[in-house]
Amino acid sequence: MFGQIISAIFAGNAIVIKVSEYASWSAVYYSNIVKAVLQALGHGPNIVQIVTGYGATGDALVRSGVDKLTFIGSPEVGKIVMRSAADNLTPVVLELGGKDAAIICDDCDFNQVSTATCRGNPSPDSDTL
Repeated sequence: MFGQIISAIFAGNAIVIKVSEYASWSAVYYSNIVKAVLQALGHGPNIVQIVTGYGATGDALVRSGVDKLTFIGSPEVGKIVMRSAADNLTPVVLELGGKDAAIICDDCDFNQVSTATCRGNPSPDSDTL
């Protein structure tokens, strides 16, 4: 989620994120973090909006006339998003079915790599996980 937020803001855009209904419990927590960071940096906290809901909420967002969509999730739902977006010719980026795959080389620090890959969130530093 943070990668999409950072990309949107750096490109000069606001962003609306619809989280999975299975992750809605954490949306308020992440929203508060993002809004606090934006305010601390002198930006309006409302340029990032996090929305919760079921499929109908997501469909309403897809059909709302947004300029671009990014969907991260299952191939089945990705097909639905793509079909809905096609009605308005909305550009879509689909990231489907992945589980944070990694290539681990023989000369790595195995303890560091195993910890990072089990966490599922490698460091943005390309030299370390």
